[in-house]
Amino acid sequence: MRRWLMAGVIAVTCLGLFWVSLFALSSFSIRQIDAWNGLFTQGREGGNIAYIVAQLRVPRALCAALVGACLG
Repeated sequence: MRRWLMAGVIAVTCLGLFWVSLFALSSFSIRQIDAWNGLFTQGREGGNIAYIVAQLRVPRALCAALVGACLG
């Protein structure tokens, strides 16, 4: 039971940090709702913000998560 709880807490924390990295950690600031729309519209609307989120920030955040997981 404790192992599942700890795994759940770690998963929620990682998802939260991933979400924050999409809009908060950059010189070009994006609001949360714009990051959400850019993540799920994939360029159908939103223009530059959709491009920044879907093509730049998501791949970088996933790469950082994978590198962190490989390093232990």
